[in-house]
Amino acid sequence: MIENYDSKIDEVNMENVVFHGINKDDFLFIDWIILDGCNYRCSYCFGQSSLDKSQFVPVEKLKHAVDQIFKINRKTYIFNILGGEPTFYPYLMDLVSYIDSFKKNIILSFITNGSRSIEYFNDLISSFKCESIFNISLHMEYVDIKHIEELIKLFNKHKKRVFFSIDDTS
Repeated sequence: MIENYDSKIDEVNMENVVFHGINKDDFLFIDWIILDGCNYRCSYCFGQSSLDKSQFVPVEKLKHAVDQIFKINRKTYIFNILGGEPTFYPYLMDLVSYIDSFKKNIILSFITNGSRSIEYFNDLISSFKCESIFNISLHMEYVDIKHIEELIKLFNKHKKRVFFSIDDTS
C-alpha cells in the first residue's frame, strides 16, 4: 500500500490534467485498479497477488480520491473499476455508493471474473443507481458457465449492460 496516498492524490488538480481528442470537454475516464489480488491464478495473468486484507487501501483514502476526481469539472465521469478481482475489495459497495451519491452523470464500469455469488452481484447492483457496465472476463481455466448464465439473467433483470471477454491461452 502507498504510504503517502493522500498527499499523492492531493497533488492532482485541473492544472495537472491535459485533455486531448474531440471529446476533451465531455468526460473523464478513470481506469481504477483498486486492488492487485485475485481469487484465480490464471497462467497468463499478472493478478497473482493474494487477497490479503492488509494490502487493501482503506476506503476513506479511496473516497478522498473520489473527492479529488470530482474537482475536475466534466459532464460525465466514467469509473472503470478493475484489479486483480475488484469484487473482493471488502468496501466496494460502500465505495460505489459514495461515488453515486454525488448525483453527477456517472457511469460505473466493472471488469470482473464474475466468480462472486449471484447474491453478491445483486447486492452490488443495488448499492448504486447510476448507469453501469459489467465486463465479465471468462477465464477458461476456471469459469463456471452455469454461474455465468445466472449472472446474465440477473443483469438482464436489472437492465444492466454486460460484455464478455474470453481469456484463453491454451
